[in-house]
Amino acid sequence: MPPTIGLPGQIVVIVLIALAVGLFGWQVYRLYRLMESAKRTQRHGDVETRAARFGRMVLGQSKMFDKPAIGVAHFLIFWGFILLAAGAIERLMGGVLGSFRWPFIGRAHWFVAMNDLAAFIVVLAILYAAFRRLVIRPWHLTTMPDALIILAAIGGHLSALLISEGFAAAAFGTVGEYWSPAGLVLGPPFRALGLAADKALYVGFWWVDIFLILGLLAYIPGSKHFHVVIAPFNVYLKSTKPKGELPKIEDIEEQEHFGASKIEDFTWKDLLDTYACTECGRCTDACPAKLSSKPLDPKKIIVDMRLDTYAHGGMHMYARGWAARDVTPETPLIGGLIHEDELWSCTTCMACIEACPVAIEHVPKIVDMRRYLVLEESRFPSELTATFNNLERHGNPFGFRADTRADWADGLDVRMLGELDEGETVDVLYWVGCYGSFDERNKKVARSLARVLKTAGLTFGILGIEETCTGDPARRMGNEYLYQILAQGNVETLNGYGVKKIVTACPHCMNTLKNEYPQFGGNFEVVHHSQFISGLLKSGQLKLADGVDKKALTFHDPCYLGRYNDVYDAPREVLESLGGAELREMRRSRNKSLCCGGGGGRAFMEEKIGKKMSHNRLEQVLETGAETLAAGCPFCITMFEDGIRTKGVEERVQVEDIAELVAARLPQPAASAKAETAD
Repeated sequence: MPPTIGLPGQIVVIVLIALAVGLFGWQVYRLYRLMESAKRTQRHGDVETRAARFGRMVLGQSKMFDKPAIGVAHFLIFWGFILLAAGAIERLMGGVLGSFRWPFIGRAHWFVAMNDLAAFIVVLAILYAAFRRLVIRPWHLTTMPDALIILAAIGGHLSALLISEGFAAAAFGTVGEYWSPAGLVLGPPFRALGLAADKALYVGFWWVDIFLILGLLAYIPGSKHFHVVIAPFNVYLKSTKPKGELPKIEDIEEQEHFGASKIEDFTWKDLLDTYACTECGRCTDACPAKLSSKPLDPKKIIVDMRLDTYAHGGMHMYARGWAARDVTPETPLIGGLIHEDELWSCTTCMACIEACPVAIEHVPKIVDMRRYLVLEESRFPSELTATFNNLERHGNPFGFRADTRADWADGLDVRMLGELDEGETVDVLYWVGCYGSFDERNKKVARSLARVLKTAGLTFGILGIEETCTGDPARRMGNEYLYQILAQGNVETLNGYGVKKIVTACPHCMNTLKNEYPQFGGNFEVVHHSQFISGLLKSGQLKLADGVDKKALTFHDPCYLGRYNDVYDAPREVLESLGGAELREMRRSRNKSLCCGGGGGRAFMEEKIGKKMSHNRLEQVLETGAETLAAGCPFCITMFEDGIRTKGVEERVQVEDIAELVAARLPQPAASAKAETAD
């Protein structure tokens, strides 16, 4: 119950509420108007999927528990505030009306006890959060004044609530309207200190509570803690399209502007993402570029976009330090707030998106800024010139002649679809990819997979000279125009042959064929070779010979297989079917796997800054003591073999693709198998 503050006090409360609500509403309105001026994007439908995600990530706080201690603290703060909201509204209404209780529950002892208990628990959680920021200081967590102000305000408001109840109990006793657990605990010592009759302290702390509640309301839209309001909406509105699908530039021939270089070039959902950022640094901690001392920090990208957005709205973020004060509408986003090296350091591995507890989508924004640099400014790393030219002229990033694309299959009696007799069909199309077709190391993988398919009794074919790069490197590097040319050509070829099912050893090809070619009318069933082989083993269509020559294996989850397409179990099922060899998991595995450094076009760029990303991952491989690093991606094989060589650990670990490991166990003479593998 509020103290008796009289009509003047009630007027003051009304004025304070009007000011706080007005300031909150005005700031939110301005931010909403900024979103209205951004590009349109559709984020409706799929209600069941969105609702389920909302339940997991918002109500269940599922992503927070990746870091258990702060996850528990945040869970308690989140639910504590939900429980405390009714009590806070009751106190504010009591200040306005002189007296107010919620019907039925307002006078119930359980309701008062719940509020006190929730307040006490949240204060403890706030103290831990402050201790973590000021003492533990995780490297990825930036401690700005903003965060400390919020922690102090929340802790102060709840402490004032509990202390005011203690003084109320000291002054009026602990019965009737003044009963509360806080009063029962704090009232006697306050009374023993001679404060029993000092009602001014009760009134004073009640006012502190009110001031801090309303102060928080006015402060939040200009702080990172606006995520308290925005995050639930952001989680619900996250895309429900395949995770590996980048947005298409429609009618690209008719566009006058490409990509994004300023806030108005982004979609309203992109801006909502920036409002939702908590600056927790989980994306930073997951980023392979940041972990290898590259300029990229996914959190900084989002925060820089937010600062630019606020500046364009004539607003400033509170307590941000020099960076916020120096940002004006004239500050360029690219080349000003965000350096180009940050954008080119990204492997598009999606670890940032996977780690984010509020469903921010970082990668499409980075690719959109790359599109601007490539298609409008022609500014990109010099080594990409050759890659783009090779893709355009030869249909592969290496520059090999297209008529040599099927040379890897010499002597294996592999059929090309264009050579089939009329009416002849195959069970599956094997999409070889550029690495499997042209890279000497990965040709061994292609030959091994062909042997596995043949041993299983499958009829399969390849496109051979008619296959060109799926365009994945071009699209991720920002050359959407070149990507669309390649994609449209491949879709036309595949549809022309009536292809229904595709198997590939390349997760990048898999992702593009499966998730992005539907944008061009290419709808195919596409599976990774680990999924296909796992199915063959389970059905008994493929049987392996006994024998073990590996003591321990560890599997590296490729980003485009795992985080992009949620394929985690199939590769492990295949490896476990080999028999005898122990499968040891790395420190970061499955959805937390650390990128090899080859995605997003990085395989075709020089790694001039910081440490090699493959070296970071190899350190985790070596920690397991496994002698074989099992791979399921040609990009990963290439990056790891380079890393093993430059790190000088050839005697400790070797890389082998899943297809190679299975081919070595096919029921045939060992000498023949070894000869085939050595081809």
